[in-house]
Amino acid sequence: DDNLSNDNGTIQQQQQLHLQDSTHPHILKVILDEKNWYSLYIGGGIKHEGMEEAMSSATKLPKAQFESSITLANLTGYLDRTMFQYTVDQTSTSRLLFCHERPFYTWFPEESVAAQSILAMMKGSQYSLGVRALVDTVDYESTRSYKEYQRLVQWRLDNTGNVSRPEMAPDMYWGIDWTLALRDVVPRKDSVLPYAADASHEIVAQSGSSLQHTLKWELRTNGSLVDDRYQPTVGVDGFAEAEIAGPPGDVGYAKAQGGSSLHVPLSSHISIHATCSGGIL
Repeated sequence: DDNLSNDNGTIQQQQQLHLQDSTHPHILKVILDEKNWYSLYIGGGIKHEGMEEAMSSATKLPKAQFESSITLANLTGYLDRTMFQYTVDQTSTSRLLFCHERPFYTWFPEESVAAQSILAMMKGSQYSLGVRALVDTVDYESTRSYKEYQRLVQWRLDNTGNVSRPEMAPDMYWGIDWTLALRDVVPRKDSVLPYAADASHEIVAQSGSSLQHTLKWELRTNGSLVDDRYQPTVGVDGFAEAEIAGPPGDVGYAKAQGGSSLHVPLSSHISIHATCSGGIL
């Protein structure tokens, strides 16, 4: 090429002139060769579950836990993220979590119509599809007189990716969750009679295994329409969600809820805030 030069400024100037004089469109294709990254975490801390009960009680202490996790990033070259996590607390209650998340278009062949259609959308490469599997035991014996064993598989399609909860998304969030969960409620046993339950009739009535199959849609503005996400003075913030449950699960319901907050400044130091929320089941 006659326009090549060792001087970077000359190259940029000549390339700009070449693009301006040309009447034919140019397609720029950038190929990034990313490395595979991993992170390993081993540590401990205070268990989030039961923290509120411990803070409101003078005799109950929060549970300590040991945690180990490994996160694998960009294994396929499409900014995917895979995580394995194992947690065990002081009562030998364990929790096992597996997550895999990657851009939505990468689940299809690269040159397919579906992949190209997704990329052609606004922020198409940010749409994410991930799977999550969880095996957990929630201990409510000291406060609600039962333990709950959870086995869960969940798929999530959203517009941000790499967030554990929708409230943590950096911008406006929308997503669809499909969840299949097996729930097993075990009431607390009586200290004297091993065949009796030391729990209320409501807890005993809910004991046993149940399968829940749900589909949920959620939308959150997450402070994208206000001047400050954590201390807003002007703008509107809100959320809306709808969820249905049905076969092959053991329960069936439909519910919807939403809320909104309005912030109106009266002066540079005073603002009026109004909040409303509601739902239907």
